[in-house]
Amino acid sequence: MLDLPVHRSQISWLLFGCVFFLGGLSTGSAADPIDERLGNPKYGYWDAEVWGPTYQIAFQDSDDVVWIANLDPANGRMIPRDGHGVRVGQSIPVVQLGWPMSFNGPEWGISQTGLAVFFTQLDDRGIAQIARHRLSDGITQHITQGGRHHRIAALPSENVFDPETTILSAYVDGFKPILSWRRESEPRTDRIIPVEKPSSNGPRWIEHQYAVLTNVLDGQGVVQIASYDLNTQELKVLTSGPGDKVNPSIWDAPEFAPGRGLLTEINGVGLAIYRETMEGWVLESILPQETDPESGRITNYFDSKIFVFQGQSYILTAVQQPVRFPFLTGFGDIYVYSLDGQQRIRLNHTKARTRNRDPEFLITDNDVWVYYYSLLAGEEPAYRLARRFIDHLEPIED
Repeated sequence: MLDLPVHRSQISWLLFGCVFFLGGLSTGSAADPIDERLGNPKYGYWDAEVWGPTYQIAFQDSDDVVWIANLDPANGRMIPRDGHGVRVGQSIPVVQLGWPMSFNGPEWGISQTGLAVFFTQLDDRGIAQIARHRLSDGITQHITQGGRHHRIAALPSENVFDPETTILSAYVDGFKPILSWRRESEPRTDRIIPVEKPSSNGPRWIEHQYAVLTNVLDGQGVVQIASYDLNTQELKVLTSGPGDKVNPSIWDAPEFAPGRGLLTEINGVGLAIYRETMEGWVLESILPQETDPESGRITNYFDSKIFVFQGQSYILTAVQQPVRFPFLTGFGDIYVYSLDGQQRIRLNHTKARTRNRDPEFLITDNDVWVYYYSLLAGEEPAYRLARRFIDHLEPIED
């Protein structure tokens, strides 16, 4: 048992899979939440990524082509309706058989060189390299070159004041994934990032810092969250206590001002929220795992992230049953929780068992739109749009 502050929650729904976009709701609206389909059912919308400042989305379709579409801030829908706006280029398959790491689709990055989409593309030797499509001139080029290892899962920096974009990525040496970083102007230089336990979301950039979140072993053999400064190579452990911790993110939390918040998954426990203080990071609360009443299996939180809307922080996450096979996730739903874990709403309206994951969000002045991927057994993938959910979070019964 962990002697930690816990907020009760009951996860009573777990579903099977489709592709959905869920959209936002004005906090002034009393209308019921809406979950409607977007896109063309003939196309796939894999691992979509939203870029909020310009209301755009990038995704990979069923033919492994990367596309960019605009998003209408008034209703959350794609422009054009099928999402096929700007054709970026050919990527690798969603799951490359024989690779011991899962696929990661297109990602947004920005620096003084401009806004760009980064993705994985094969070179003329059949080696996966990181490609960049710059929106200012429409040029697509490989920014990694050479080597004998496939480079996958690009995670570019998002600081407009950086002279050039810095890219985190992974390559596979045997069956061990190695995390590294490089600048755009250094196509053949890999600098290693220390990491103990690779996870679904990989390392994440820390906003306003030239540093990333990773994880390392402490003196007791427990995986803890740490920051790694790319300039100084300083590694600083942020968390403590029992339970291996993965998939962290740091955000500017209005509830903890002037400090920040840290969200992380603790294996076998749930989601943990830490508060930044003068003495360091202090555990604030736990959103615990629970047992699905239908299957009797313990649920996991997956693809968890934080968004802030009108001065309040919310947790956006997939709640799923674990599976034993790589590249797959269990039956589950997409939920939004209040930061204190006392209220929530299930966003997908699907009644059948579905496999839902990869939630994304778009914040406008008056709305929140949430997009997620889902697979429904026996049906084609779909995108869906949900609206007016912020006003409908409900208390969780003990």
